[in-house]
Amino acid sequence: MSDQDLRIERVTKSFGDFRAVAELDLTIPDGSFFAIIGASGCGKTTTLRMIAGLEQPTTGRIMLGEQDITALRPYRRPINTVFQSYALFPHMTVEDNVSYGLRRKGIGRTAARHQAHQMLKLVQLEGFETRKPAQLSGGQQQRVALARALVNHPEVLLLDEPLGALDLKLRRQMQLELKRLQTEVGITFVHITHDQEEAMSMADTVAVMNGGRLEQSGAPQDIYDYPATEFVANFLGQTNLIEATVTGSGDEVTIDAQGHRLAVPQRRCRVSSGTAALGIRPEKVGLASDPDQVPDGRAHLTGVVTDAIFLGVSTQYLVRSAWGQELCALVPNTGPGSVVAPGSPIAVHWHPEHAFLLGRS
Repeated sequence: MSDQDLRIERVTKSFGDFRAVAELDLTIPDGSFFAIIGASGCGKTTTLRMIAGLEQPTTGRIMLGEQDITALRPYRRPINTVFQSYALFPHMTVEDNVSYGLRRKGIGRTAARHQAHQMLKLVQLEGFETRKPAQLSGGQQQRVALARALVNHPEVLLLDEPLGALDLKLRRQMQLELKRLQTEVGITFVHITHDQEEAMSMADTVAVMNGGRLEQSGAPQDIYDYPATEFVANFLGQTNLIEATVTGSGDEVTIDAQGHRLAVPQRRCRVSSGTAALGIRPEKVGLASDPDQVPDGRAHLTGVVTDAIFLGVSTQYLVRSAWGQELCALVPNTGPGSVVAPGSPIAVHWHPEHAFLLGRS
């Protein structure tokens, strides 16, 4: 743990009878790109506002290193925020917007101007100093907002859905820019978003919230490959979840999944008894026209193709199982292979190492 880690310790925030955040414990490593994600109303924005000092926790505390910042006013915290709306001053030039915070601190005009120019160079907006916000595109306005926040050299930068107002192509460009910027400046970024792909493509660590509580946190690949709950499995991409019952445990946990005896490696299981949900990501699923063609060592179920949807890099197949559940498979379009027609019988197969077993929610 670094001396300047940001720690949220048993924080609860209530608004009357409504508990927006419940006993939240999070450690955000110093210098990391950390994302908090979840659906609308999960408590992520309330958490950001408490870190910023715009809301006070009902209970618990917020620490920055060894300093308790829970009761500090926002302007006393070494923390800046970039909002989705950018909140630029429309009557000021780009240079004046960026240098505004420095001038408020009493830094001279020449020094403030020099620092503003350095920061505009960092966000690749050299030559835009004299323009007004209305003369800029959405992506350029967002860069100005970032420069204005970073020029004050905060220890933590909070990003409140900063890419939400941008179109898809520009949003993806800015995801790369934000990651590059965070790596260059080395400041802790805390990014709040409901877009799981955005979070997973940028963050070192992702925390998933649901109903005011933390469901799971960890490296994006870890929580995608081995989610802790059904909510996380469904929120981070697509998942096939099949109701099952555990029938035996050991190095492999055996299950009965809708009348099919299957096995999952013990290290891929969150439960070892009772009812469960067997999870397989669609891109981990293969298809075979006949069960006899399923490669050795792979588990499989049979069904009938109900739809084939061309997605460019892959084709999404929907397969109706014998018990009526529709399973999804994403098959890469790597060659001139033929599309399996709807109505065709099919075997859905996967490597047991790619499955996971969860407790039922």
